[in-house]
Amino acid sequence: MVALLAAVGAGTAAYIIDTTAAVDPPEPSQASATPGTPVLSARRVPQWTTELMANRSLVAAVEPVVATAPPGTCVEVGNGTETLYVVNGELPLVPASNQKLLTAVAAAEILGDDTVLSTEFRAAAPPVNGVLEGNLWMVGGGDPLITSDAGQGRKRGGPQPETNLEAMADQVVAAGITAVTGALIGDDSRYDTQRSLPGWPERWLAGGTVAPLSALLVNDGWQVDPITGEGPGGPAPDPAANAAAALATLLSERGVTFGAFPASGVAPADAQTLLSVPSLPVSALAGQILRYSDNTTAELLLKEIGLEVSAEGSTAAGAAAVADWAAAEGLAVSGANVTDGSGLSSTNLVTCELLASVLRSQGPDGGFAAGLAVPGQPGTLADRFPGDEWAERLRAKTGTLNEVTALSGWLVTRPGATLDFEIVTNTSDRRVNADDIALQSRVLTALLDQPVAPPLEQAGPLPPEGA
Repeated sequence: MVALLAAVGAGTAAYIIDTTAAVDPPEPSQASATPGTPVLSARRVPQWTTELMANRSLVAAVEPVVATAPPGTCVEVGNGTETLYVVNGELPLVPASNQKLLTAVAAAEILGDDTVLSTEFRAAAPPVNGVLEGNLWMVGGGDPLITSDAGQGRKRGGPQPETNLEAMADQVVAAGITAVTGALIGDDSRYDTQRSLPGWPERWLAGGTVAPLSALLVNDGWQVDPITGEGPGGPAPDPAANAAAALATLLSERGVTFGAFPASGVAPADAQTLLSVPSLPVSALAGQILRYSDNTTAELLLKEIGLEVSAEGSTAAGAAAVADWAAAEGLAVSGANVTDGSGLSSTNLVTCELLASVLRSQGPDGGFAAGLAVPGQPGTLADRFPGDEWAERLRAKTGTLNEVTALSGWLVTRPGATLDFEIVTNTSDRRVNADDIALQSRVLTALLDQPVAPPLEQAGPLPPEGA
């Protein structure tokens, strides 16, 4: 009898043969099977060793690139479950629009994927023979995407998801209204009246980076004719009145008459709902945030979260609710701060660990990952990462402020691994430049051929020859 003991170390093997027992020769008819895999083959290396080799390769590829990053940079790479590489993972940094990753997930989880934010039309009583006595109230439900055909022309990168204003006007007419003896009055009392946040430069509202925050918005609160797209432009000082005026214009075109000019106000508590027009579901609104980085959608969803959690439709209530939710979900919230939903505020803080925990909580499949921007397609990556290969492999959320650039998402590598990545750079005393943005491309390029290791199914032993 032969006792064979093997001890495998780092590149060494020791074999001890016990010959103290008698050894019977094999019967002539018994052919000894020859191992299909040599004893010293890499195929006999345990899985943990194979993974360790792959991880070392990944680190060796990425580390020289990250070494060139500005000091205020965090980088993390994971396999969707655990971290494979990290630098400054716990460093709190301003995330810019990577904040929207947290907002989008929180909105879907707290409000529900299928929830809609409906715009309601109310009156004292239904119309009689087409005539509505008194005012028709247009009550905002927080839908951020009510847009006329002409308003779509203002969208960067082409048409975006919407609640079409022309279709809304058609529904009002279909409800049997041909004349209103009073006015069409916009009601945005669902949320508070804070149109902007402290610390946001005035130019952001003036230039349309974000709309004046209101529960009732049409064309992002921009002052233009809903049919021609012409007008003075600029943010409306009264978004609810602006929305009412835009819809009244379309209703007038459809033959509906009014006895007074559009205005804003609060609908009477006893007013009846004649028509309810739903927004896109929250899951689609979250996808619009991620793909197009829509600041207004993010901010209105944050107010809706506040309303849902604490009955207060404000940014502060929403921010507190998101922070509490993230902690309760076990996300890596240490060092983080939630000020707004869009990431426009420089007082927002995240870590790469937090962004990683958000992405990993949702996984690389499903609606959340599908909502991220894709290279070469409409969205914030339309002009970045050219080539078909990137479009097939990359889904990501961008982030940009004067002193911030960020990119986080999912990458499918050429060997077939799915990696999450999080990259945030704060330049602090200077504006972001082309080299800062190029760092993100260099990191992802370094990851493209990872992991460099034999796949596990190839590393296992082969069946014995002759068996």
